[in-house]
Amino acid sequence: MDNNWLGTHLDPIHKLKLGWTTPILRSLADQELYLGPVETTGNIAIVADNHGSKEYFVIENRSVSAGVFDAYLPSGGVLVWRVVEDTNLASKYSATKRIGRWGWQLLTPAPLQPLNLGGTSFDLSWLEGATGFRISVMSQSGDTVRIKISS
Repeated sequence: MDNNWLGTHLDPIHKLKLGWTTPILRSLADQELYLGPVETTGNIAIVADNHGSKEYFVIENRSVSAGVFDAYLPSGGVLVWRVVEDTNLASKYSATKRIGRWGWQLLTPAPLQPLNLGGTSFDLSWLEGATGFRISVMSQSGDTVRIKISS
């Protein structure tokens, strides 16, 4: 790790716990929100419902043009993470849901792109299987993205 000449950008969970980000708290309900690049704004969205701190989603906007750390990413876009702070719950589903030993996983295999640029929506589901919510990147204005959460 000490021989890395390119800077690295921590995942949003580490940034959140270290106080490096400013979370925008949202419930899983039909709504829209705007996120600037996390590297320059420090903003992430935490989306939860009655699962509370047991399980929630973190949404961040990574932009290759925003600064130093994300400049080396293959592409920018919106990433969605599942966070499970309840270790018993994380252990129960870790083998089938690929949750890391610290209780989080990157859900989006590639950064989500705006729908008007050929992007697709992404379904959010809880570990227990309950689903019904979808995240869509509606548009992008500069480095800021408009995100829609719908049921």
